[in-house]
Amino acid sequence: MDDKLYLMTIVIVILTHTHGDYVPALQDILEKEFVQTVKSGADTVNIETAEDSINILVTIVFRTEFEKENRAKLEKEFHSLLMSIFRHTDRELPVLNLFVVTDRSSLETCKRSVRSVLSLMVSEQIISGREEVRIQKMKFNFVDMLDIVDKHNENISEMKKYFGHAATEGQEAKHMVDKEGREYEVMFYNKYNHNLFYLSPYLVDVLPVDKVIQLDLDLIFRVPIQELWDIFDKFSNSTLVATAPDLSPHYYHETAAYRTATPGSRLGLPPHQGLNVGVALLHLGQMRGDRAWQYWRGVEGVKTLAQKYRYRSNLAAQDWLSLLRWEVPDLVMLLDCTWNKQINNLFNPNIDDIEEEEEDLFPGCKEEAKIVHNNHAAMII
Repeated sequence: MDDKLYLMTIVIVILTHTHGDYVPALQDILEKEFVQTVKSGADTVNIETAEDSINILVTIVFRTEFEKENRAKLEKEFHSLLMSIFRHTDRELPVLNLFVVTDRSSLETCKRSVRSVLSLMVSEQIISGREEVRIQKMKFNFVDMLDIVDKHNENISEMKKYFGHAATEGQEAKHMVDKEGREYEVMFYNKYNHNLFYLSPYLVDVLPVDKVIQLDLDLIFRVPIQELWDIFDKFSNSTLVATAPDLSPHYYHETAAYRTATPGSRLGLPPHQGLNVGVALLHLGQMRGDRAWQYWRGVEGVKTLAQKYRYRSNLAAQDWLSLLRWEVPDLVMLLDCTWNKQINNLFNPNIDDIEEEEEDLFPGCKEEAKIVHNNHAAMII
């Protein structure tokens, strides 16, 4: 038994070192530091990419107060995400550029996690009896979260006033009343106070590429990622982001004050509900020259959006982008729900029954998923 385990270890090492055009050595990941970010006003990028390469971005931050549990969960999700992408790749890409946004305190743990995921991918292929072990060509780029936070701290703080309602991280009970006067509480896990959930409007200032797909970790691809990347070809000159609708009644409830003040408004109802940014195509090249994008992500723009729509909630930059789409629809392309089919579309997963009216208004996604989103939300207490 020990001999077999030892032999498998040797095989893995040889394989990862003999694929010169793939990940040449897992040790190389541990030697990587943060990439150089785009300089202010830069018109060119400094990451070499092939014409048909694909850029994807994930955020992985390990917080020390629950690192062990957090690390295991994120590693499992990260592994499942990558494996689902590779299993459904219908042709070999010249290179898959993976940008991992993290912070300095998490960098070493993050690099070990990436290495662990890749090792497991190789091991699984060997155990399954494959004669040829293949790893998609990948280039790893670690991005320092603080490069964004330091530059946009004032803007992020303004967003937190409206889109991160909890004063501290942890659990918070929100008192709610339904239309018949029944009282109940929803337990929110206020992780959205963390800076990492406010980065997407400002990625354009640090990523040295023109297009990127931003992905949550809790996703499973069921189609080739090339099909998602090809949607960039459908962008107009004014389109900056493409993302799918949020399938829950969350934005319907959070816009009640606006509808009361604006008789006849259907804001928060399909097709004018909010967005879910678990899958988001970001055209950074067009963002860099767009004055509207620069304004709306700033302090005055954030304040204007929140006050106009009488909005205060807790889903960070996702809330901001939802309001921006209502205000300037041309900036955001709406993907169909199959590109982000959320498993939890009630927002309160412990509610067995929802009101019949809401069930009709928010029927979920009936089509077969291209990407499954194993999202989590609030809990009734």
